[in-house]
Amino acid sequence: LLVWITTEAVKTKSRELILGDSLSDFMRKLDLVPTGGRWGSITRLKDQADRLFSCTIAWRFRSPEKTEQGAYTLLSRRREEIYWWDHKNQKNYFSSQITLSQEFYEEITANPIVVRTETLKALRQSSLSMDIYTWITHRNSYARKPSYIKWEDLQFQFGAGYPLTSQGKRDFKKRFIDTLKKVAIVYPEAGKLRPEEKYLLFVPGRPDVPKLAVHKD
Repeated sequence: LLVWITTEAVKTKSRELILGDSLSDFMRKLDLVPTGGRWGSITRLKDQADRLFSCTIAWRFRSPEKTEQGAYTLLSRRREEIYWWDHKNQKNYFSSQITLSQEFYEEITANPIVVRTETLKALRQSSLSMDIYTWITHRNSYARKPSYIKWEDLQFQFGAGYPLTSQGKRDFKKRFIDTLKKVAIVYPEAGKLRPEEKYLLFVPGRPDVPKLAVHKD
């Protein structure tokens, strides 16, 4: 869902995103099959979308000029601007839409991370797989030499659900390595990374979408 939002913002160059004439129409854009019921895809999508559209995104970074700096932005400008096809004869009135905040829109259009939708679809059964894939292909877009990354740092970024105990660290490391192998099946460049005892050796490869292809688009 978040990938679709950012992609549409970059493509349309607009903060106003049209979801579609119906929920089924929108779900087809996400390559989801609409199913009802408590655990159906419709219920889960609405629940996750409501959480996403209501959340606040925050990030912090360090630089030589300033030790630490924070920035916060809302994904949606106003909560009431989100429409979920709740009206009768909805096609006769409007398509459902969302409005991105100015800060979020500027961030994602100025610094987009290019990923391949087909690869994400192949990995969509695992959020960790999608996270690792996105991280690797983005890092491959700028990395020029191998680097060593501590497992503790990777756990801080990808393993929030694992306790910072000896067992928790071992469990995360095993899960990460197993997931990395699955990512390498659909994105072979991920296979260049080499797990070691205390570090993950990141060996740069090609991003999943070459820069030349991005420029052509």
